[in-house]
Amino acid sequence: MFYSPDSQDVFIVMEAPSTTLLAPRTEDFIPFDEERFRRFIVRPVSRLMLFSKRVADGALDIRDYNWPLLASLSMEAEKVEEYLDIFGAGGNAKWYLIRELTACVKNFADIAYRFHQVRNCFSRFESLQADTQLAVTIDQGLETLCEFIHRSMTAFHIQTTRIGLTPLPEIARNFEVFNEEMPHGVLPHDHRSSGSTGAQTRAGALATQFLNLAVDSGILAQVKRSDELSFTSLFPTQINEESLRQMEFNFHNLQSLYDTYISSTNEENVDDELKELRAHISVILRLLEAATLLGHFYERHLSLWEEEQAIDPVADFPVVLSLLRSTLVSTHSHVDASRKICHGILRKYTKRVEVQVPIPKYRGFHVRPSALVMKIVTHYGTDVTMSLGNAEYNAASALEMMRANEWVNALKRREVAEIVAKQSLEKPALSDWDLQRKVSRAIHQLAENNSIVVYDRPLRIEGVTFSPDTPVGVSVQEALKRLLFTGKIDVEIDIIATFSGDERPLRDIQILAENQYCEDSFGNNIPLPPELPYLRR
Repeated sequence: MFYSPDSQDVFIVMEAPSTTLLAPRTEDFIPFDEERFRRFIVRPVSRLMLFSKRVADGALDIRDYNWPLLASLSMEAEKVEEYLDIFGAGGNAKWYLIRELTACVKNFADIAYRFHQVRNCFSRFESLQADTQLAVTIDQGLETLCEFIHRSMTAFHIQTTRIGLTPLPEIARNFEVFNEEMPHGVLPHDHRSSGSTGAQTRAGALATQFLNLAVDSGILAQVKRSDELSFTSLFPTQINEESLRQMEFNFHNLQSLYDTYISSTNEENVDDELKELRAHISVILRLLEAATLLGHFYERHLSLWEEEQAIDPVADFPVVLSLLRSTLVSTHSHVDASRKICHGILRKYTKRVEVQVPIPKYRGFHVRPSALVMKIVTHYGTDVTMSLGNAEYNAASALEMMRANEWVNALKRREVAEIVAKQSLEKPALSDWDLQRKVSRAIHQLAENNSIVVYDRPLRIEGVTFSPDTPVGVSVQEALKRLLFTGKIDVEIDIIATFSGDERPLRDIQILAENQYCEDSFGNNIPLPPELPYLRR
């Protein structure tokens, strides 16, 4: 039973289908009618053909490619490309070049449109107007891209003419030229601001997410350090269309979060750093969109043009690669500049708390745990202090945290003295050899009783000086202090450190402490906690 669209409220009851195998439809065996295809395809392709004819006739110059024209070119080329793909033009000897040239027009127009979007950001955000380096990169990139579009359109006109395609007359009569001068500036920002429900919390979360994305985008720093020659070792092995598309998605999501929860709120109106961050996110996203398209074109189309002999390449692939690198360098500059903005936002929207955690069991805050704590604090850029004993230490400085070990070691030396005082030691030594024997026996007994932790086995006890007036206990204590100082033994005592500051880094420090500061009781490295992926960078 099914509803018939030709009648109202009529249901037609169908008989059950026959169990016999249905004969194939006659239409399945009709050979492809290329003439019918040509009559069909000419309508969607006519507008692009008219564009290309104006290019070939010299009526369009590369300086005429403003962003409305680029948007129209991209849209028309995408439509034509989809139609051609439906009919398998890429695998046809007559049509594959037209399909490829259509893809070139679409890609280059799309990339140039993204560059224009970056340029348009200059008028929307005052904080970008001083970025002359980005302006130079964009202008040079647009000049290159428009030249590639020009070549692609010229070749497209030649190829469509060669196979006898002619634009439809009615489309030619309605053809528009996008040469109207664009207005400058933006409309007044006089719409009433919305309330600030949760905007402060969202601002801190957004800044935190940006900092995490900045760490995940660490490959951009390698691109900046590279030159055009060494960049070829990064692309496409370490950075490619797939990784660029993932970065683009992440920053697109970040911009969406900003626009949903922070845009047009009271906080945004009074906080210039929030507006500045939005400007950088917008530029980063547009640059990444352009870089993804450049990477896609290079990876997808290089091999085809290397093999193509029918016409000259419409793009210089080394120039495409150079443009990709300069685009990523500009992206890195804005990611890097945004870190400082995020740190400022976090300082303003900080919720100060305290957490108490045990110090590392193995030798306290030595190099590795101090460096990990420092990395957490500097990642967020907010002030965090560690209180230990009667002193405070800057948790953003590994050296200052290591200085806290002086107090920790003093406690351990005191603990050593108390441990030795509780031991029943033998009578005074009679000789140097006798003293060595008694000290060794006492220290090994402490190890067997788990009063000390031995890291160096076999444990060699050296530097004990015999004196008939020195009690064995004093010699044992001095030997233990020397072994403690050289890291051959340790004394386990429960010491609690108090961290104060922004709740975000303190939460991560707590996770680090719960994972034993990523080392076992013998100082061997253990995996970093998955909750803190930025520590791996």
